Amino acid sequence: MPYASIVPAIRTVHGVDVFDYKVADGSGLVPGDIIRVPFRKKLIVGMVINLSDTSPVANKAVDIGTPEPLLRSGQAGADLLASAADRCFSPRPSVLASWLREVPKRAVGLPRVSDQTQPGLPLRETRYAIDRVAETKRLAATTPGSMLVLVPWQERAEQVATALDASFLHADLAAGAAWKAVQKFTTGETRILVTTRIGAWLSLFADAVVIDEPENDDHKQDEMTPRLDARWIARQCAQLRPSLSLVSVATTPAVAWTDVDWDKVPTLEPVIAHESRQGRSRSKVDGLTASTLTRLEQDHEDGRPCFILHPIRGERARFTCRDCGWIATCPNCSFALSRTSTGAVCRKCGKRSLAPTECIKCGGLDLSRSMPGGDRLIQQLKEYLPNAKVLGLTEFWHAQLPTGASLAVTDIALIGGAVEDIRRRERLAISVRRVAAMCQAAGVSLILQGD
Repeated sequence: MPYASIVPAIRTVHGVDVFDYKVADGSGLVPGDIIRVPFRKKLIVGMVINLSDTSPVANKAVDIGTPEPLLRSGQAGADLLASAADRCFSPRPSVLASWLREVPKRAVGLPRVSDQTQPGLPLRETRYAIDRVAETKRLAATTPGSMLVLVPWQERAEQVATALDASFLHADLAAGAAWKAVQKFTTGETRILVTTRIGAWLSLFADAVVIDEPENDDHKQDEMTPRLDARWIARQCAQLRPSLSLVSVATTPAVAWTDVDWDKVPTLEPVIAHESRQGRSRSKVDGLTASTLTRLEQDHEDGRPCFILHPIRGERARFTCRDCGWIATCPNCSFALSRTSTGAVCRKCGKRSLAPTECIKCGGLDLSRSMPGGDRLIQQLKEYLPNAKVLGLTEFWHAQLPTGASLAVTDIALIGGAVEDIRRRERLAISVRRVAAMCQAAGVSLILQGD
């Protein structure tokens, strides 16, 4: 009787990796099949990685007969699982569990082998475009077969999916809906699937993979283990499956890229003005220089919609003593508290509390020595620009700015996000390019404030 070596989709410790099961003669199983197997007192899913006539635990192996595969990823699936586990120093079961997540109990087997054939030579290139969504749509229209689009963020994935009239997969989908999206794509019922990094392993089933904004490190998984990069998974699949097309769609190259055909890189030339904050040219609106406010007021009089990108939420960024510099911190996690109109909130753990009234270090009563938040700007703008809209970072990245509008960025140093790593400046450069590209594509005038 043959035996199947199976990696279960559960989190395990190192050394707990593969379990052997008896299968019936002529079961039809092959490496890469994802099936249900009994494990302890329940049924779970696992991937077949090997079949043999003997097993070192033959006397203990459970007989599973002829199970019906839920998915068939082929030998490439087993190889990808092994290489991914080696790369992130995690057991194969933990990696598989992060890919499959929760498979519904009523999931029906819809087998398909991923050895698709694709007419013509596969594409392996990076394309540059101001409007990446438009370029992705052109790829979808000209590339044969199924297409997987990898996007760094959930909201962006939804936008791209809407533009392509495609399905999309993200971490917040319920188990049933997520599995349905996976099955429809792997069986060819859905030709295009837009996914965040959790669906990168579905490159095994695609004829073409498009990586949106490949220079952005948000393609990395947030989990400490297994910590894999969606871009690496796609490239690994391209090595395992030579017929797979792999196209990156970027606006400009990453700072570290050197092998770039600069003739193909578009020039970012939005209508732009730079306002230095060095002179601290204050206006009656916190965060805007006098010159910027004058520009926006003129645009408002000319009938142009005005937007202000200000990444700080709430009333003020911090409770900071103007006399000694003391900063109020969260009693729960010691992160600096932010001021809101109703009290204080910790942006790290979400705990809300009463606003401190005085400095516990020197007794000072003025705790306003910090940058103003969006709520404060909104109140002050009512007198000067009543129709102006203040956008936070998340709102802005997913906003559709009208043609002819004006956008002022209160501090260019803040739009890279609150990151503290060695690539902070590169992330800031990426964010500046994204802002410029969005404004140029939409015909929006841009005012950048910064030192």
